[in-house]
Amino acid sequence: MDYQLIGAVAGICTVLGAVLKLIAKVNAQQRDFEETRQMAKRSDETDRLLLKANLAILDGLKQQGCNGKVSEMHKMLIEHAVDK
Repeated sequence: MDYQLIGAVAGICTVLGAVLKLIAKVNAQQRDFEETRQMAKRSDETDRLLLKANLAILDGLKQQGCNGKVSEMHKMLIEHAVDK
């Protein structure tokens, strides 16, 4: 048997194993990134919904004649929504 050939094949197998392991790690990171991106998107949607709900509540309170902090917070929320 040619021991150099066996050594070369073993070396190639080692390199291939390392490359496959690296590819698996990159794929896992891509999946994690995609999951994080989806979570951020859902969080943004939730934030928008909560902002709209709070504005509706403050609008209702203003219509009922509440002033002071209600008007101040209403204005702040609208400014915040415009900034985004």
